[in-house]
Amino acid sequence: MKVKVVLVLLGITSILIIAFTQFIWNSVPEFWLYGAEIGNVLFNLSIGYLSAFIFYIIDIWIPGLQKRKRVNFRVKMPLNRIVSFMEAPLVNIVKRYGEDSKNINTLSSEEFKEITERIDLINDQGDLFFIDANRNANFGEYLYYHVENVEEYINSILKMPFEYEIELLELLDQIERSKYHEMLNSIKNLSGFRGPVQAKGEATSNTVYEYYYLCSQLKKYMNKQGILE
Repeated sequence: MKVKVVLVLLGITSILIIAFTQFIWNSVPEFWLYGAEIGNVLFNLSIGYLSAFIFYIIDIWIPGLQKRKRVNFRVKMPLNRIVSFMEAPLVNIVKRYGEDSKNINTLSSEEFKEITERIDLINDQGDLFFIDANRNANFGEYLYYHVENVEEYINSILKMPFEYEIELLELLDQIERSKYHEMLNSIKNLSGFRGPVQAKGEATSNTVYEYYYLCSQLKKYMNKQGILE
């Protein structure tokens, strides 16, 4: 974005230089040696830059904008699903282990960590019911259910035949490789959240807070692209 602003400013400057050299510079007496030559150099440089800038707009910027619109149209739904599956358990954590009046978006990092230190993945009940097993999920299984869905939607995005912005790819990679995902996947593989493995306290709070931060970064990116619902 900053590069585009600089390019536009240079384009405006070039137009001003062309207007100045043609209508003002050339109509006044030459006050110093090589004044006319300097004016010609500035004029030619400005004309050259404007030509290149017009080529950039027609050949690169407009096609890039159209391509980005197509990509955003395709990834809008899965990205919003990712945000939903990331954010829902985080909001649930704050409501369950914090105070009802607390808003997840206004919590300080210390408040957030203090709340998430109270999580007991194995012994606390989650807001999820397994019909086949005819039982409620524990909190770890509830969180893992959302992680599974996040990873599925990330994979569905990466399978699409598009070239994505580096920023988006890095965000998705950070989410998929986050300590939060790593922790829940490890517990799932070790005990299926039913065995003796315990995960609570500071270790849990740090991973959950990191996940909250990644979710906020993804929302910020989507808002910038105009695809956040």
